[in-house]
Amino acid sequence: MEVSLSGDMDRPWWGNDGKGDFSVSKCYKGWEVDRGDEYPEKLIWSHNWPQKVSFFLWLLSHEKMLTIDMLKKKGWSIPNRCYLYNCEEETIRHLMFHCKVSYEVWQYFTSAVNWYWVMPNSILTILHGWKRRGMSERGKILWKVLPASICWSLWKSRNAVAFDSKGVNVDRLILEVKIQAFFWVQGANSFNGIFLDNVIGQWKDMFY
Repeated sequence: MEVSLSGDMDRPWWGNDGKGDFSVSKCYKGWEVDRGDEYPEKLIWSHNWPQKVSFFLWLLSHEKMLTIDMLKKKGWSIPNRCYLYNCEEETIRHLMFHCKVSYEVWQYFTSAVNWYWVMPNSILTILHGWKRRGMSERGKILWKVLPASICWSLWKSRNAVAFDSKGVNVDRLILEVKIQAFFWVQGANSFNGIFLDNVIGQWKDMFY
């Protein structure tokens, strides 16, 4: 191997970059390639919602959220019951997708566009398959942010029960999902002249 020397000072060299420069994004992409995964980073790290929601979705996609089962694995000695319905042990998959409360929320929004499916076990499966034909431009934008809005609202509701001793109401949760989704998309041109009351009262009409 030929080695060339120069009078420059030594410096660290990152092998996954042609210029030797390190960055978190390059490191992460290299790690994903090594694993052979097709991670939908553009669906997670999206400009359609706040960065804190992207971090939340990243944790959710890697099943690293601090649900009770995860805390018990870390040595916490606490009883494990789902905060949303208090009927089964809380795991990430149960909390987000299979709890009676979360299931009713998901079913409300999918049935609104006549879409009936078997509930997946991960947010990645949902994001990959979250596509519907025949929607208006406004409907496509609103539909795209719905999974993030649903998961984020479920997590906030769960924490409100856990830390503030609040109750859970499915209708209120659905309303919060609509409000959150609208706040994220209201800057789009197709939502000019559309107000929150329109979205809440004419939800199905927003998609066609």
